[in-house]
Amino acid sequence: MTLLAIVVAGNTARAERIAVGDVHGEADVLDEAGAVSLLVRSALAGSDRKLVDPPPGLTLSTAPAALAKGGADHALAIELARDGTGLRATVVIAGAEGPPNVAFVRAGDGEVQKLAGLIVAHVIGALHLEPASHAAGSLGKLRPYAIAVRQRASDPAAAAASLGDAVPLAAASVPAARHRLEGLAGTAPQPALAVLAARAIGDATKLDELASASDPNAALAAKVFAAVQRSDLRAAGAVSVGKGAGLWPLVRATLAESGSDDKRLGELLVAGLAGDHARAVLALASTVAPARLSPEVHRALLAAAERSAPPGAASLIGLGAAEAKVEPMRALALVSAR
Repeated sequence: MTLLAIVVAGNTARAERIAVGDVHGEADVLDEAGAVSLLVRSALAGSDRKLVDPPPGLTLSTAPAALAKGGADHALAIELARDGTGLRATVVIAGAEGPPNVAFVRAGDGEVQKLAGLIVAHVIGALHLEPASHAAGSLGKLRPYAIAVRQRASDPAAAAASLGDAVPLAAASVPAARHRLEGLAGTAPQPALAVLAARAIGDATKLDELASASDPNAALAAKVFAAVQRSDLRAAGAVSVGKGAGLWPLVRATLAESGSDDKRLGELLVAGLAGDHARAVLALASTVAPARLSPEVHRALLAAAERSAPPGAASLIGLGAAEAKVEPMRALALVSAR
């Protein structure tokens, strides 16, 4: 079993070092495993422990020796698999001595937050740690981050591009997403991808750096997104926003979403669907209250979501249209637990 390794070592102050790897899952649950990993990492953060990387090659069979050699107390292995129509996590806590603690945790299909919460509660209880931190996120909102983490080492460009599908607010509720993806913007091959990567994890400092990029359009977009990240809408609105392609449709729609002109917002969202970053525009549209959008805008979003949309965004767009009573059957066909 591949380890989501949590290695605990105490000192006189009872501080514990917890090494956290990734939840293991086969191809049919890769996104779910990635999302659970981010939620578990985020929730396990606490004042009485420090999260670190696991020893290389740690497995259940080598755990006792590795723990003894490293002076640690426990290791945690998590294997995620499908269980009928739901998900099952096999949770094994191994120590340097004695038999392992084995538990099975179950949740419905796509219920990654519930599953992670049950896993963390088991670990906290078994290792007598302080209560867990709060971490919240649906599979749909965490999928872009899980994909980026998975692709980062082998294909930084694809990892950065996947973050165009992200809703930046999601990273605020799952701190591990930012921690795992810090520095990715610096390896993106194009300025626009770098801006999207920094925006997705809410890295205003990196966006400030990108505001001096050689690509003037990407630089100005970074300046707007940095201001939005800091909730400085006056500074964001003061940027001279262009009318061309690239990131500009997403920038203009982002600024409109923060304003009160719903008609203008709808027009900009629809216009952005024809641009280079239509999926990012769809992800943004999925966060807009349904009542702000006209039936015509809902229909345009439905059509775009049916063609190509991040699964989580497509579900929210479908739910929004159904709530607005715009082609309910068509809209609900987009909704998925995954």
